[in-house]
Parts: sequence; C-alpha cells; structure tokens
Amino acid sequence: MITITFRSVVFLALCWCLALSTGCSQRPLTPGYDLTALQNVQESHSQEFTQQQQQLKQQLHLLAQTQQQLQLQLDMQGQLQAEQLQQLNQSQQAAPSPRVPVSKSENCSIDGKLLLGAAEWVWLKPANKMLRARIDTGAATSSLSTTNIEKFERDGKNWVRFQLVEQGQPGLIIEARLRRTVKVRQASMKQSERRYVVRLPLQLGEFMDEAEFTLADRVNMIYPILLGREFLRDVAVVDVSKKYIQAKPQRLPELGFVMQTQSP
Repeated sequence: MITITFRSVVFLALCWCLALSTGCSQRPLTPGYDLTALQNVQESHSQEFTQQQQQLKQQLHLLAQTQQQLQLQLDMQGQLQAEQLQQLNQSQQAAPSPRVPVSKSENCSIDGKLLLGAAEWVWLKPANKMLRARIDTGAATSSLSTTNIEKFERDGKNWVRFQLVEQGQPGLIIEARLRRTVKVRQASMKQSERRYVVRLPLQLGEFMDEAEFTLADRVNMIYPILLGREFLRDVAVVDVSKKYIQAKPQRLPELGFVMQTQSP
C-alpha cells in the first residue's frame, strides 16, 4: 500500500507548475515579422517617390520655359501690330483726305445747303467704306453704332479702339483719338450713360468735313451712323419724306484707309 505524504503532494504540485510556466514562456506572444524585408520595401517605395518627384519638377521646369517663350512671342507680335497701326494712323493723319468722286444729280442743294433725306450714303474715311446714315434732326449729337469699345493710351494720349456694327454684326475695327467723354440720356433710358467722343472725317455727297461722334455700345441699330443737329446745322436742309437724295460717292481703289477686319 502506497502512502502519499503531504511532502509528496507539494513536490508534485511544484513540478506541475514549473512545467506549465516553462511551456508558456516558449509560446510567442506576437506573430513574427521580417524587419529586413519591411525595411527593403520601405526603401524601394521611397526611391520611387523621389524619382517621381524629380520627374515632376523637370516637367514643371519645361512647362515654365515653354510658357515664357510663348509669352515672349505674343509680346513681340503685339508690339509689331501696335507699331504697324501707329504708322498707319500717322500716314492717315499726314495725308490730306482725297475727295471721292460722285455722280452728278440735280436738285441736291437749296440756297447753297445740302438737301438731305431721312437716310443718306456716307463715306467714312477710317473705314474707307460707304455706310448708310440716318439723318436725325431730333438728336443733338452724331453717333456710331459700335461694340467692344476699349480705351488705351498711345504716346501719352488717350485713344479708343472699337468695332463698327453693321447689320447687327461687329465689323471693322477702328482706332481713333479720344476727344472727350459726354453724358447722354435718351428718352428710353432711366439713367444717363457716359460715352466716348471721337472726331472722324467723312464725305456726304460732295461735302467733306469732320464730325464728332459719340460711341454707342449697341448692335440692334439699322443704321451704323446717325447724323445729328450739330453736324447738320448751317450745312444741310432735311426733307424727311425722301431718302438718298445725295449721290452715292464712288470708292477709289487707290484709297488705302481700310482698317483691320475681324469676324464676329
């Protein structure tokens, strides 16, 4: 008969606990990782990012150089066009306005004054073109139907660039010296508006003179030119029951006053 003493029980319990603690200490607490492989992957990604960053910088540098070259070309073209326009305007101002021949017609004057109808043909020198003009004794000033009006400076003086509107569409581009700015108020407008004033040479029948025009920014007018009382005073008599009394001037092929044209 085997006798189990208290000391034996204690000894066996201690051995069993020791065995359990030894096994737990050998079990890994966290899964194992290959740190060297992770470092290699990180370095590879870092190198790729650095290469992409360098390539992007090179592309941005090339783009900046291309932009500078394009801007330089645009500046040169703009300067060349400005010089050509300035030479053209100087030649126009220096040269006297030639008279455009007209076909003779009877009863075109009364007591030495032009007899005009409600509408007449006008030759406008800066456009070198025949244009229909409305004769309006109810308007104080003359005006041009224009659009894209732009003020700029040339040789220290104020100029304006605008497009003449014909049949509701923008046409010829004209540049002229800015004379002044006036405030105009029409019956159809609640508030007055400021308009630029230019002075342009014209021919009506055999009569040649310069007229001041306000630039009206509008495209819905039938006539591109409106001649008002200030131009007609002491010059013409108007018969509103008729149109195109004055003979239409014939364009001379040697007149070179046509400004640059631009499509709408």
